[in-house]
Amino acid sequence: MGAILTQTTQAKNSHNIVIRTATVKDAKAILEFNEEVLAEAPYLLTTREEFTLTLKEEEKFLSDMYDHKNKLAIVAELDGKVVGFLDFHGGGRRRNQHDGTLGMSVREHWRNQGIGDLLLRALFDWVERHKTVEKVSLEVFSQNIGAIHLYIKQGFVQEGRKVHAIKLDDGQYMDLIIMGRILK
Repeated sequence: MGAILTQTTQAKNSHNIVIRTATVKDAKAILEFNEEVLAEAPYLLTTREEFTLTLKEEEKFLSDMYDHKNKLAIVAELDGKVVGFLDFHGGGRRRNQHDGTLGMSVREHWRNQGIGDLLLRALFDWVERHKTVEKVSLEVFSQNIGAIHLYIKQGFVQEGRKVHAIKLDDGQYMDLIIMGRILK
């Protein structure tokens, strides 16, 4: 089961933030969060127009995440409102189950307030107690300097680069930086 213990901590701006496992009950709030983040964040692979997940599909996604031992979905909340979301998918085969990929996003107003740090620390605590997962991997847009700085601060190292992996609507290209952190 992909779950963490609920914790309350403070963001840099002294607001109390709850970090907890995302459940099926959060599906509507997470859909709204994703729609807002996709509208404001330039460094996500999925565009707002491509995001067509229904409430039922989001519920199934969260249920699958919760029921799978090698997956985790967590939220950061302020007064019951989702301000950050992280999902982690461990490898599905015997030879890669020790490595998994994370995706994370934070509402624009809450960036640079330590929310990403809190979500990553909760993931790393989960990995430390996990029997299988040893490494966390990710891909980040090369121009997303804030996220890259956060990942380096959290112990990730650059493992590679996918040149011209992203093509924007205006025809410009961006690279994806491949990063990883070995925890065990």
